[in-house]
Amino acid sequence: MGVLGQQGSWPTRIAEVVLVVVGILVALWLDDWNESRKDSLLEIQYLEDLAEDLNLDIVEIARTRDGALGRLLVAQRLLVGAGGQPPSFSEEGVDLADTVDIEVSAGSELEFLLDLQVLDGSSTAFDELRSSGNLRVMGDRDVVRTLSQYYSQWADAVEGDTNRMRLT
Repeated sequence: MGVLGQQGSWPTRIAEVVLVVVGILVALWLDDWNESRKDSLLEIQYLEDLAEDLNLDIVEIARTRDGALGRLLVAQRLLVGAGGQPPSFSEEGVDLADTVDIEVSAGSELEFLLDLQVLDGSSTAFDELRSSGNLRVMGDRDVVRTLSQYYSQWADAVEGDTNRMRLT
């Protein structure tokens, strides 16, 4: 290869320029490929974390639902004990009393009724995804849109910092 200040033939100079350009293009392609690979791995990690958060939400919703139904059943038991007429709790023809297994010892019914469970949800992965600016690594825009709607609706349902569900 030629040295600065030295005269070289035109074909040699052109070959040097082409070689440098090809080297730069290969380096850029390799860098782009490596970044794409890293983004794919990051997307997979986020999807796994999001799935875990959503599964935690499902478990929390089920536990909260069961607790609420249990409180309804205990309230029903107290109402019957006080001589009142018990209301029926059913959903789509299924008696909700049959769907919950709650054991409350005599004398602790009122305490059980007042022990409210509050949904707070698990949005750790989505919060990190959004705050880090890594939403760009998510390949499926529909997934991002659906997750945004889900967490927005969740936030709308939870009132302020108290994490108490709105009744309206």
